[in-house]
Amino acid sequence: MDASTFPIPFKFHLIFCIVAAIFFLLQFIRLKRPYQLILTIAIPASLLIYVGDPSDKSWFHMVGWAEAILLLGAMIVSMIARFRRRDPEVVSEQTVVSEPAATSTGTEAAAAVTEEISAASAAETAEASIETTAEEPTETESAG
Repeated sequence: MDASTFPIPFKFHLIFCIVAAIFFLLQFIRLKRPYQLILTIAIPASLLIYVGDPSDKSWFHMVGWAEAILLLGAMIVSMIARFRRRDPEVVSEQTVVSEPAATSTGTEAAAAVTEEISAASAAETAEASIETTAEEPTETESAG
């Protein structure tokens, strides 16, 4: 295939596709993001341009359109997944059940922090109540 049809030689294209496929496959195994699996398929699929007849531009354009659809699909899936991660109401029960339980140290630390916050809040409320009653005149003071 000439450089006007495809800008890089087959050898570099093949190396790029292998490295990218391995990278996205490992990322998918590690992070479980669906767009990474789509890219694992889409990038090596670009090698399909070498299968068809070099003089037949329709195969080249068909592969190009397929690649564009796969890349657009990966972008849409990524945006939907990001939206679902940010929106707390969309959390399913499966993610709540699959989260690891807190360790006893973490639970004890959280309980201690909660008790400190509650104690500080109660002290501020009591202090504000005392200041308010000290400023208001009592019945004997207002009568006299």
